[in-house]
Parts: sequence; structure tokens; C-alpha cells
Amino acid sequence: MEKRPSIIPASALIGASYFLSKVLGLLKGRLLLGIYGATRAVEGTVSELDTFNAAFKIPDFIYQLLILGTVSSVFIPTFTYLRLKDSAKAWKLTNNVLNAAVLFMGGLSFFAFVFAGKIVPIIAPGFHNNPEALTLTVLQTRILLLNPIIFTLSSIASSLLNSFKKFLAYSLAPLAYNAGIIIGILFFVPRWGIIGASWGAVLGAFFHLLIQLPSVFRTGFRYKPILDLKDLELIKMAKQAIPRIVAIGGSQINILVETAIASTLAAGSITIFTYAQDLQMIPLGLISLPLAIAIFAVFVELSEPEKQAEFNMLLSKRMRLVMYLVMPCMAGLVLLRAEVVRLVYGTGKFSWTDTVLMANTLGIMTISLFAQALIPLLTRVYYAKQNTKTPVSFSMISVALNIVLSFSLAYLLDWGLFGLALAFSCSSILNMILLIWGLPKHNIKLKSDELIISLVKIGFATLFAAAMIQISKWSFNFVYADLDTFWKVASKTGTAILVGALSYLLMTGLLKSRELAEILERWKKN
Repeated sequence: MEKRPSIIPASALIGASYFLSKVLGLLKGRLLLGIYGATRAVEGTVSELDTFNAAFKIPDFIYQLLILGTVSSVFIPTFTYLRLKDSAKAWKLTNNVLNAAVLFMGGLSFFAFVFAGKIVPIIAPGFHNNPEALTLTVLQTRILLLNPIIFTLSSIASSLLNSFKKFLAYSLAPLAYNAGIIIGILFFVPRWGIIGASWGAVLGAFFHLLIQLPSVFRTGFRYKPILDLKDLELIKMAKQAIPRIVAIGGSQINILVETAIASTLAAGSITIFTYAQDLQMIPLGLISLPLAIAIFAVFVELSEPEKQAEFNMLLSKRMRLVMYLVMPCMAGLVLLRAEVVRLVYGTGKFSWTDTVLMANTLGIMTISLFAQALIPLLTRVYYAKQNTKTPVSFSMISVALNIVLSFSLAYLLDWGLFGLALAFSCSSILNMILLIWGLPKHNIKLKSDELIISLVKIGFATLFAAAMIQISKWSFNFVYADLDTFWKVASKTGTAILVGALSYLLMTGLLKSRELAEILERWKKN
């Protein structure tokens, strides 16, 4: 069997940079929530952060629909294949894709800029009766429509670096983006209000691109004004991207529906939902997403029929590793949800009411963390096989369920934000189940016996760790009567996390977990 470079160092690099980026992202949220708060006691009062978060929806919809997922899923395999056979042709295709994508994205952004006043009331119908909120959202939307154009360039740069397995600059880019927003909050918001945070996001987008350019040029890329819409490879990529666009379109419509519903609830609901989602994404960004990104190029290399056995073995191994790392995080985040929210965001105008709402929303979202963690990995399995249609169909089914449940739970059962969070979790679990169910049809056979044994051990160890975390929480009631300072909350949370982590490691060690042994072996080698 051919020896392949380890995926773990690349995953660790991406995970570490994501963690630092997320720290900056949480700092960004803490600064904004400290300045503006989340909920409003008086009905009809403007929540500035609701307008800020709602303003991202249209620019994000345009970019993610047409560029983010499609470029990475179809460009990387095509470019990698061409580069190995004809590098000149690969670079020609790169310039062609870049120019076509920027031209198209520029046109769409201009259209959205002109008609923002008509589009925003559709995605935030709750702002209809609040002219100030509507005006603020439209203005910020127009500012943020610069970002899809900038991020189009940055996304192609990221895809090139991924193709060459160069992850350092790619990993630093999100740090640069959040740094730009923080600059906006610190220096622009005092002068321009919440509008300054939007300009900070544009500055961050420029930083995201600029930090990758030196590494991109070192790969051999040189810009050329090539635009050939009849190029066969470009046409092939466009056709392959259509199913992916449909899938992302479904998920993005889902986000717009959630935003629309949240805008009709109490002021601050969009903010609560957005920042709760950001918190539960932390374990995904540290574990699942880096691993999926780093392993994708290897999956592509192993996608030939004669390498199927190695492909299957690698997938099974990585699924076990993801579950080993994510399950204790899920348990800890559910049990410590209030402490985490208060620790991260508890400052300034962020009230206890805000804390309770966000903590409970976070807890409901987090129960599907295991499914969310496997989805990026499983989806890339299909992409590596150049099959974008199957994950699209599964994604559309889960999105449809999410939309139906969102309306039913939020309105019919009057569960509000908690209904949105539960709908999100149910649809994520369904998506994961469908992706696993579809694997055998593509000759992908998981080592089910090994997976089941690992899951039983992981599940038992997670329950043991959860019990220890809860005992640690109860014990702290005898140490502090009130958790009314940052350091008291931090000591309680940190102690509980440490107790939970040590308990999990102890139990998986006693159960002779293969995943723990593999991690320790890799640690010794590095």
C-alpha cells in the first residue's frame, strides 16, 4: 500500500487557526453584545445587532450559493487532475474560472445593491413595522455586498492552496477577517454606530484575501486576463456545480427562513439565534471541519476503483476519530451551556435574560452536534467521487424538514426560538443518516463492526464524563454562593471541563479505545 502523508498535522494546523479565529470571533461578539445587548424590554425598540446580523444574509446567500461550496467541491478535483497532466492547462483554467466568477459575482452584487430596499423586507418581514430597523438593515446590506466580490477572489486562492496541500496562509485568513471586524468595532463603531461594524467586515474581507496572495503566487500562479466561456473544462465544472448550487441554495433558503421567522419574534431573536449557533460551531471548527478539509485532497487521490479498500478504511478510521473527539464536547456544551454563554458574552448590556435565552437555544442546537460533525466528512466522500447529486438530494430533504418544523414549532406550538433550534437539530440528524445510508450504493463500505464497538465505548465514556461534570457543577455551589464575577464563572467552567476531560480520557483508556491509542501513537511520532 502506498504510504501517504499524514492528515493529522494539516488538520491540527487548520483546527488551531480556527480556534484562534473563533476566539477573535467570540471577542467580536462579546464587544458587540456588551455595547448593544441582545433582547429589548420595550416592544418595537430597534435591536442594532439584529439589523447587523440580518444585513449579512443577502451577501452571504449570493456568495455561498455560487462560490463557497461550488468552487471547493468542483475546482479542487478538476485543478488537481489537470495539474498532474498539464500544468499550463491547469493555470489557464484557474484564470478563466477567476475572471468568470468575479464578473458574474460583480453583476449579482450590483443587482442586489440596487434592489436591496425591496429584498430586505422579504428576508426580515418583522422589520416592516420598524422603519429605523429596516433602514439600518438596507444600508448595511449595501455595504456588505462588497464582500461577495472580495471573497470570490479569496475562495479561489484558498482552493489553490488546498490543492497544493498548503494550509498555513489558508488557515490564517479567517483570523485576518475577524481582526478586520474587531478593528471596525473598536475604531469605526464609536464614530458611525453599528454601520462601523459593517465596514469592519469589509476591511476583514480584504485582509482575508491579502494574507493568502503571497502563498498563492509561490504555487506558480500568475494572473492573466483570460475569459473563455466556451472552455470545455469550465463548462464541465459549471455542470458539476449545478447540483451543489441547488443543495447550498436549499440550505441558504433555510437560513433566510430562520431569519425571517426570528425577525417576527421578540427584538434580539436574530442575534440570540446567530450567536448561539456560533458557539455550538466551535467544536465543529476545531475537529470536524479541519479534518474534512485536510482529508479531501487525499480522498480525491484514493477515488480510483483499485484504491477503494484504502478509501473505505480511511473513511471508517476518520469517522471513529471524529466521534471520539466530538461526543464529550457535545455533552460538556449541553451541561455547561449557561456558564459558557455567560463566560463568553456576559458583559456590558448583555443581560441575564439574554443569557438564559441563548443558553437554552444553544443546548437544543448542541444535541445534534455529533451529526453536524460527520456531515462535512461524509459530504466530501461524495465530492471526491465526483458525485454532487446524491448529497444534494439528501440536503434538500433535510432542508425541507427544517423549514416545515421551523414554522410548526415556532408558530403552531409557540416555541419561538427554541422551536427554531429544535428544527435545526432534527434536520441535521436526518442529513447525517441519509449520507451514511447512501454510501453502499457507491461501493463505499464502512467497517461497521469496528464503528459499533467504538461508539459503544465512546457513549459509555461520554456518560461517565457527563456525570463527573454535573458533580463538579454541584460541588461549586459550596464554594461560591453566587457566580457574579467573570473569574468565578471561569473557575467553575474550567474546573468542570478539566474534570470531564480527565474522566473521559480515563474511561476510554480503561476501555482500551482504539482512537485514544491512535492519537497517542501519532503524538509520539510527531
